[in-house]
Amino acid sequence: MGFQRIIWCGEGKGGRFTKGDSDGLEIDIKVQRGRISAESRRVFDEECRVLVQLRHKNLVKVLGWCDQRKVGL
Repeated sequence: MGFQRIIWCGEGKGGRFTKGDSDGLEIDIKVQRGRISAESRRVFDEECRVLVQLRHKNLVKVLGWCDQRKVGL
């Protein structure tokens, strides 16, 4: 999955938000700031596993998530 364009959208308490294109899809990306506890990471991973499977007209489609410390966005 390659990014064709990345546009910085804003920054909040929890992290930075960007928009981009990836293989013709418009995507939104949240990059979390700082460290999170092991329990918070476990809960986040479980929520993501559920969200990836959900399909509804009123929900955005979650394509996936990753856990990388150094990302070149």
